Amino acid sequence: MNDWSQQYKQGQRRLRQLLPWARAEAEKPGSSVEARSPLGATTMPWATEDNLDALLIHPAPKGGWHADLVLKWTPPGTPNCLGSPVHSPHKTKPEAEQAAKGLLVAVLAAAKNAAVTEPPPPAFILHSCSFRLDPLIYEIALTVFPERANGYGTTEAAIAKVEEVEASLFPRGFTLDAFNALAHGDKASLLTVLHLAALTGLYVYPPRRDASPSGHEAPPETPH
Repeated sequence: MNDWSQQYKQGQRRLRQLLPWARAEAEKPGSSVEARSPLGATTMPWATEDNLDALLIHPAPKGGWHADLVLKWTPPGTPNCLGSPVHSPHKTKPEAEQAAKGLLVAVLAAAKNAAVTEPPPPAFILHSCSFRLDPLIYEIALTVFPERANGYGTTEAAIAKVEEVEASLFPRGFTLDAFNALAHGDKASLLTVLHLAALTGLYVYPPRRDASPSGHEAPPETPH
């Protein structure tokens, strides 16, 4: 068994062990929190107790520790994980363990208190701008082209494709104004690439790189 498989099995055991305690904590006032990013908001509706798979505590590549709650299933284009961003890990393992426990409680409380509403569509963050992705497009495309279920196949290929379309459509660099000024067909070309990139598991461009524990990001803008 490789290290990642072992970590994942440990994460599944950790989740099972903590669930009884977390259920009780989730009943207390003030336990629930709201997602602070478009990606978190699209994932939260699927973070129900029966859809939780593992609660991972694992070392970050450049120091620090990550705490991640992994889901069994999410719709196409939607991340299947909630937790610490790759660019901002926790400083120590105990901090990550406390964050993991808090995340589990918050998710259970949010699921318990959630109103029955239509989940928000998935999103792609392009240069701090949030683009909505259309679930109907995924439904149609994956029915007609099931071979596209993994998008571009690898994260590296998805990054290269986003770079290619960005260079073509925004020779002076991407801005929200430049996007809004595009012709309809050019907007559609960009959105097609973003849909497929999200299927690949790339939800943010430029991609967020592993870093040592540090700061926070401003909330993304939304294109018109």
